[in-house]
Amino acid sequence: MTSKPEHIRGLVLTVLGVAVLSPDALLVRLITADTWTVLWWRGLLMGIGLFVYVALRDRHGIVGSVRALGPIGFLSVPLFAGTVTLFVTSLALTTAANTLVILSVAPLFAAVFGRVFLREAVPPRTWIAIFAGIVGIVVIFAGSLGGGALWGDLCAVGSAACIAGHFVVARHLRAVSVVPAVALSGFLMCAVATFWAAPFDVSTSDFVLLGVLGLVVIPVSHALITEGPRYLPAAEVGLILLLEMVLGSVWVWWALGEVPATATFLGGAVILVTLAAHSCVGLRRQAGPPIAIG
Repeated sequence: MTSKPEHIRGLVLTVLGVAVLSPDALLVRLITADTWTVLWWRGLLMGIGLFVYVALRDRHGIVGSVRALGPIGFLSVPLFAGTVTLFVTSLALTTAANTLVILSVAPLFAAVFGRVFLREAVPPRTWIAIFAGIVGIVVIFAGSLGGGALWGDLCAVGSAACIAGHFVVARHLRAVSVVPAVALSGFLMCAVATFWAAPFDVSTSDFVLLGVLGLVVIPVSHALITEGPRYLPAAEVGLILLLEMVLGSVWVWWALGEVPATATFLGGAVILVTLAAHSCVGLRRQAGPPIAIG
């Protein structure tokens, strides 16, 4: 059983990680450069930042950490690259709230992928949560019809599916850190975006924002969030990660005045309540029955 100090440490690390990650959507929105240029710089800086983290943390060094991934670990490279590419594209085509709300169902996608590829049992409560999550997404889609945001919503679904695949690879490897794969995915994004990007035409303000995003927000948040599950149950980590959906939307609303549509509020409420209830039930079951005293 996790001791109280370790539990508190896990809470602090995970909450800090989510807090650092929460301005991600806002920073992307504030950057005026085109999508491919954003992906070029984000990928390059993310790769550099995460490899610096790996070099400082892993005694095997960067080369040893990359070799430890093996063939299966390398699947995370295109999967995470797809996650970020579709995330940034979604933000360009729909509201930040739509993107963040839809992306929050990634754990439910991961449950399905885990069942298909890892033969992991999916409890009934998870199937119920998956159905409710689909209902929430359909509500959001209904609000986007005719408004030109449907493609952005679809990109968010694709991003959620890609990050879910990344989660499944990480779960399969278990003892091996997939952070090097995430770093490599950044360089893959950069290489692909080279054909369409104009990386040296960005303004000074854009370059500062890209630097904050690629060298601070992404590596620091990943470093903190990946440490959380060492001290907390998975259900509790999942519950805390829901904060990113809320905080990210609030940042964009506060800075840019972007108010989510009614359909997004309704669909988001369904998804948020469903995921919170699912995580709470999982946390309660992991804690076990109460101990009788006397």
